[in-house]
Amino acid sequence: MDGNDSDPLDQCDPHPVFALCDFDNDGFSNEDDMDDDNDGVLDDDDSDQFNPMSDSDDDGLADNIETHNDGIYNVGVDTDPLNPDTDGDGYLDGEEDLNKSGYVDASQESDPLDRCDPDAIFDECDWDGDGIINLDDPDDDNDGVEDQYDAENFNPDSDSDFDGVSDDTETGGDGVYDPDMDFDPLNPCDPDPNSL
Repeated sequence: MDGNDSDPLDQCDPHPVFALCDFDNDGFSNEDDMDDDNDGVLDDDDSDQFNPMSDSDDDGLADNIETHNDGIYNVGVDTDPLNPDTDGDGYLDGEEDLNKSGYVDASQESDPLDRCDPDAIFDECDWDGDGIINLDDPDDDNDGVEDQYDAENFNPDSDSDFDGVSDDTETGGDGVYDPDMDFDPLNPCDPDPNSL
């Protein structure tokens, strides 16, 4: 028997998937190992307990990529191999990690562990970067129109008075409506009294 042949007397050679085998070589037989392929997903939850490249949550990332190949899901460090959208921002983890590396390492990628990336529209985010989270910010997009009157809270180019001029332009782009210097972003007759 040469080095390329399997041992016909060894049921674990070449496919160690039987109960007494040790698929991941961690010292525990498969029947005693709760994670046979050591991908960080317990066998009961794993879509393929003998394939660390399986994708148990169907998010486009392999289980072992999500757990960074250490066999442990570390909350806050790894994406969750059983939750397709770890940060709950509406984007699958695999959509945010475009090259499927498990790391944010490209300019066009967003962070699947940061709910505010790529869209900082949630209460705990700071959409306009003014140091005030959206929940406490009366003007989330800093266009000079308070959110309660703004046509679109996260778009400074929205036109809240429907006069054809954006809110940000009417308020001079500084985030503050100054009646002595700016046009009124809530008055459709300002700047054009004939707009109605």
